[in-house]
Amino acid sequence: ATTYIDELFTSVNETRKKIETAAMSAHRDIDRQMRSTRNTLIGISVLLVLIVSAISVALSRMITGPIFTLMKGAAAIGNGDLDARVNVNSSDEIGKLAGSINNMAIRLKEHIVKLQEATAARERLESEIAIAKGIQQNFLPDLTSRRYGIDLCALTLPAFDVGGDLYDVIALDEDRLGVILGDVSGKGVPAALYMVRAMSEYRFLAPQAKDPADLLNS
Repeated sequence: ATTYIDELFTSVNETRKKIETAAMSAHRDIDRQMRSTRNTLIGISVLLVLIVSAISVALSRMITGPIFTLMKGAAAIGNGDLDARVNVNSSDEIGKLAGSINNMAIRLKEHIVKLQEATAARERLESEIAIAKGIQQNFLPDLTSRRYGIDLCALTLPAFDVGGDLYDVIALDEDRLGVILGDVSGKGVPAALYMVRAMSEYRFLAPQAKDPADLLNS
């Protein structure tokens, strides 16, 4: 049997073309699948990055938010606003620190109120003592304005604002001059009160006494 070479290779060439066409189609399908897979992986990667970034921002705010709130409240209290409070709703160390700062502000405000009350009371006491000092100095006689036929001079310098030093000079009659000089034991307001009492009794009893012994016995 005889045949032509072209007829013999016709089926072979057709088979080869089919194989090449199938290979090219498979290659295109593989490329398409690879591109699709790559795009899918890129999309998943971007989505994961966005999710991780969002979680990171949320965690950062959860951690740093209370710290910023704590700093803001502490700064307000430090600037003198003792009514400010640190509002941190957590039970960790930051929440405990916020509670301590709030308690400190409350105690500090109470201490300032007590200090203001004590200062006001002290100022009132100092004012009253100054008035008492003026009364005591006016109670002592001004010897330079009086004439007894002799020169007299006296000065008192109490250790405190008021004290128990006392002196007085009164004319008992035309021939007698009564002089008293003393110091009440102790200092301060009690001694000053006793000094005023002693001088009052002296001024009342001295004109009636015959001599110093009689006055002391009175």
